[in-house]
Amino acid sequence: MLTAMSASQSQAELVLGTARLANPQGEAEANQARAVLKAALAAGIRWFETGPGHEQAQALIGQAFRGDRRARVTARLDHAITQAATRSTIEAHVTGLSRRLGVACIDMLTLDSPAVITADGGRLWRIVRELRNEGRIYDLAIEVTSPEEALRALAEPEVTGLQLQFNALDWRWHDAGVVDALQARPDIRVHAHSALLHGMLAGTPGAKWPALGAVDPEALRLTLWTMARDMGRDCPADLCIAYVRAQPWIHGVIVGAATQAQLALNIARFRRPPLSKDERARVNALMPRPAADLFERRPSASRAA
Repeated sequence: MLTAMSASQSQAELVLGTARLANPQGEAEANQARAVLKAALAAGIRWFETGPGHEQAQALIGQAFRGDRRARVTARLDHAITQAATRSTIEAHVTGLSRRLGVACIDMLTLDSPAVITADGGRLWRIVRELRNEGRIYDLAIEVTSPEEALRALAEPEVTGLQLQFNALDWRWHDAGVVDALQARPDIRVHAHSALLHGMLAGTPGAKWPALGAVDPEALRLTLWTMARDMGRDCPADLCIAYVRAQPWIHGVIVGAATQAQLALNIARFRRPPLSKDERARVNALMPRPAADLFERRPSASRAA
C-alpha cells in the first residue's frame, strides 16, 4: 500500500495530480478518468491534487470516491478569486468545490502566494481562517515559487502546508535555509511538483530547454542515463522521481496520469525504494546548477512531473 508518510519518514508518497483528467471528451473518457481515480485509491494512493479550471476533474473525484474519507484532496484557490476576495465570493467558491468533491470539509486549500497573508490588510487570510475554524477547510497551504516566499509562509503559524517545485537540479531550498527551517515546523506537509522539470529531466533526446549557459542538455541527458544505469533504475524519469522521493523534508510528489497504464507505471516506481543517501550524494555531485530563474515562475493551473 502507498500509505501516507509521517514527517519523520524519508519516503515521499505519490500524490495524484488530476490535470490530465480535467477535460474528458465524452462519457467514455469520463468513465476512464473515474476508473483511474478508483484504481489509484484501491492501490493505496491517498492524496489527490486539483486546481483552478479543473471543475470537471473535481466532479469526477466526487463521483469516483463518493465521500470515501480514505481519499484526501488538496485544492488550489483560483488566483482571480483571491484578487477580489470577499466573504461571499470565497465562501461560494469553497461551497462549490466541496459540492463537486462530495465532501463537507476540504482537506487542504492552497493559496497561490504568501502575499495573501498580508494583502489588503490580511482580508483573504482572515476569511479562509474563518472558514477553517467553521469546519469547512482542514489545512491551509501556500504555493511558493522561491525560498523567500517559503520562509515567509513558514513564519505564519497557521500555514500547515507548502506546495513547491523541486527536482534534482533545484538547489534553492537547501542553499537558502528552507530545509533547515522546515525542521522547526514538523506540522508542515510539503508537496512537490515538477520532479521531471516539465519533461526536461526525462532523458528524451532533443528535449526543448530554455537558453541556460550552465546546462548542456545533451551532456545532462548522458549523465542522467549513466546514473540511472549504474543505480539500477529503469530510466532518468525513474531516477529523478526516486531522488525527490528520498528527500526527508518532502511528504508527497505530485505526478499525473491520464490512463490506468500511466497510473500503473507511476505506482510501480513509487513501490521501489527511493535513492539511498549515497546515491543522492552522487546525484548532487554530478548535476549542474542552473540559474534560479529557471524555477522561479508562478505556476499555471496544471501540474506535471
